[in-house]
Parts: sequence; C-alpha cells; structure tokens
Amino acid sequence: MAETYEVRQALEELAGELAAERITEADIKRLHELTEEMEAAAAERDVRGHLEKNFEFHELIVGLSGNRKLLSVYRQLRTPIHIAGVHFRSANWLARVGQEQREHRAIVRALERRDGEGVVRALASHLKRAKASLVSDVERAANHE
Repeated sequence: MAETYEVRQALEELAGELAAERITEADIKRLHELTEEMEAAAAERDVRGHLEKNFEFHELIVGLSGNRKLLSVYRQLRTPIHIAGVHFRSANWLARVGQEQREHRAIVRALERRDGEGVVRALASHLKRAKASLVSDVERAANHE
C-alpha cells in the first residue's frame, strides 16, 4: 500500500503541475464544490460519501492534466487505494478531516493562482500525510486480526 501511494503521489504531483497550466474557472468552481461536498459528508459521518468525493476531487485534478496516459495509470492505482480506504479507515478518521480539508483548500488555492510549484508542494504535503494515515490504519487492522 505504501509503494502504491508513492507512485500515486508522483503521478498526482505531475498532474497538478500540468493542471495549473490548463485549469479553467469552471474547473476551479467544481473543485470548490467537491471540497464542500467532502466537508458535508464528513459532517454527516458519511465515510463512503466522503471517500467518493475525495477520489472525484483527486481524479479531476489528474484529468485536468490533459495527459490521458497519466490518467489511465492513475486509475489503475485507484482501486487498491479505494478498497483499503473503505475497509481500513479507522474510527478516528474524523479527527483527521480538519487537516485534510485545509490541505484540499491549499491545493485549490494554488490551482487558482496557476502556481504549478505551489500545487506540487500542496499535493506532496497532503498525500504524504494521507499515506501515513492509511498505512497506519491498515497496519492497525492487520495487528488486530
């Protein structure tokens, strides 16, 4: 899982940098909407809904790269990460949502500024934290079996 996440991070950083060059106002609006939908799902303790919107948020950024091969490879990685997120997300995931929301908003702000380097930094920070959380959840679940 950790290795899959590392590859995901590299792909998303490249995608974010490319997206910063191509993003439209409509795309930025959709990213804001997805951020709000994730926050609403978290407020309702809707784990699955939150995960779905989170994946849609990230996949939109990858799609905005305009690189079909990158999107295809990214989608191949999505399935194992999604399954792990659904099955292993710990009961304390809500405690991490505030940080995640700040990270998503930082990503969108960098995209609004068309700041490719800022997008890469924001994505790297977000995905490193997300990887550590998911790997910790998977390890915790494995140790309880």
